[in-house]
Amino acid sequence: MKALIYPLLAAALLAGFFLDNASLQIAESIKTPAIDYAMLLLSNPILIFAAAVLATIFLLKRKRKKLVLPLWAGFALSWVLSYIIKFLVARPRLAEQAILGFPDYSFPSAHAALLFSLFPVINKEFPKYKWRFLFFVLLVSFSRIYLKAHYLSDVIAGGLLGYFTGVLAVKYISLMILILLIVGVFLSFLSTRFEIPVISWFLKKFERRKVKKTFPGKGVFFYLLGVFLVMLIFNKNTALAAITILALGDGISHIIGRYFGKTKTFLSRYKLIEGSIAGFVASSVGASLFVSPWKAIIASAVAMTVELVELKISEETVDDNLVVPLVAAAMIYILDKVHLVI
Repeated sequence: MKALIYPLLAAALLAGFFLDNASLQIAESIKTPAIDYAMLLLSNPILIFAAAVLATIFLLKRKRKKLVLPLWAGFALSWVLSYIIKFLVARPRLAEQAILGFPDYSFPSAHAALLFSLFPVINKEFPKYKWRFLFFVLLVSFSRIYLKAHYLSDVIAGGLLGYFTGVLAVKYISLMILILLIVGVFLSFLSTRFEIPVISWFLKKFERRKVKKTFPGKGVFFYLLGVFLVMLIFNKNTALAAITILALGDGISHIIGRYFGKTKTFLSRYKLIEGSIAGFVASSVGASLFVSPWKAIIASAVAMTVELVELKISEETVDDNLVVPLVAAAMIYILDKVHLVI
C-alpha cells in the first residue's frame, strides 16, 4: 500500500489541473454574502499563525517541547519553499495580487503549505483532534479557491509541499536546518546580483548597506548556523534552551533597546542596558521551559553579557547570532557536568 502513496499523490496533483475550472465553477455557484464573509475570515493569515502558536502551547502543556522546533522549522521552510516555487513557476492569479510591491503568483498556495506543514505534528501528538484540524485546513484551502486567489491545483501542490516538509522536519530536524542554511546561502548569493521579489524588500528595510553589498541576509545566515550547530553538538533540551535564549534574548533586547533604550553600556557603543535587561528576563523565562530555572538564568546572563561584547577575528566582527546560542548551550552543558545543585 505504501508503494502506491506517491503515484496516488502525483495523480491527485495532475487531476487538480484538470479540475481547476470545475472547482471554480462550484465555488461560484454557492456564493452568498454570508459565505463571502466566512471565507474572508478563514483566509486571514493571522489564523494560520494562530494555529501554529496554539499547537506550540499544546505541545508545551503536554511536555512535548522537543517537537516545538520541528514544528516551526517545517512551518518556516514550507513558506520559504512555496515562495521560491511561486517565483520560479510564475503562474498568474485569477485576480492580480501583490506582496510588498511585487506580483504574488498563484502556484503553490502558501496558505495550504503552511497549514499542512503542521499536520504531521498534530497527527502524531493529538490524534483525537487531527480530523478537526484537517477539516479546518480544508476549509481554509477551499476559501482560497472560493475567493479566486488560487486554483485547485495550487492548493493541492501547497498541501503536498507543506505536509512533506512537516514530515521531514519531525524526522530530520538537523537536516531541515541545514537545508534552510543552503537555501539561505543561495538566495544571499543571488541577492548580490539580482533584485529578488519580497527578499529585496526586506533587505532594503532591515539590512545595512555595507552588508547588503557583500553578504545580504548575513544575520539570518548566522542565526540558522547557530541553531544548526547547537542542534548538532548538544542534547535536545540544551539546544532548545539555547535557541530560545537566542530568539527571545537577542530579539527582545534589540526591540526594547531601539524603542525604549537610553543608557549605553561600557562594553558596546551600540547596545543599551534597557534592551539587555529585557532580553535577559525574556530569555530566562523562555529557556526555563527546557532546563531548570537556575540554569536558564545563568546561561541567559552569560549569553546576554557576551552579546554586548564585539568579538573580532581578523578585523571582522563575529555575528552575535552565532555566538549567543553557542555560549548559552556551552554554559548549560558546563552546569550539567559540574553537577551544580540548582
